[in-house]
Amino acid sequence: MGLLKKWWFWVIVVVVIAAISNSGNENGGESSSTSSSSSKSESKPDPVTENRPADEAAFIAAVQEGQTAAEGAENDMQKGAAKANRDKAVCAALSGGMQISNWTGTIADIDSNSDGKGVLSIKLANDIHVQTWNNALSDIGSDTLMEPGSDLFNKVAGMKKKMAVTFSGSFIQDDDSCIDEQSLSLDGKIKDPEFTFRFTDVNAM
Repeated sequence: MGLLKKWWFWVIVVVVIAAISNSGNENGGESSSTSSSSSKSESKPDPVTENRPADEAAFIAAVQEGQTAAEGAENDMQKGAAKANRDKAVCAALSGGMQISNWTGTIADIDSNSDGKGVLSIKLANDIHVQTWNNALSDIGSDTLMEPGSDLFNKVAGMKKKMAVTFSGSFIQDDDSCIDEQSLSLDGKIKDPEFTFRFTDVNAM
């Protein structure tokens, strides 16, 4: 009877130790998993916004204010007023002139026209783009298309969509709206503007 009691005693001890060990492993696994999830959830710094120059930030803010005003407009006349105010704010943001240096963005489109000239569009923020024309006729007088074989053409040709870049160049001045914009409709000009731009340099970040 004494041996039987000892045998059951050691079985109980082993079971208890095993249960404690499993509980520790489970908690450790949960801790490790939680730590891993927390690490993954930490967002990496966005180089585009982190390195954005002050004049670009002011430009984007001016455009976004116009977009917000247009969303609350009840008719096209109010949208027209929103655009006029936006254009004035854009001009104020570009008080240093049409030329800008080392702005940041992500490549939205890389293409060529029927003559093989380079077409480029860069996204500054949601629904705000600066870009070349995509056809020779519209580009007359603007000269935004990139010439094949040029240093800029060859550099941009090796880049990809969604790549973070810095870029320099100049907007095309427009007497009516400060800078040229390519949209055909009033809604497009305010809500999703595509500003005509002549690139002089583009570099991957």
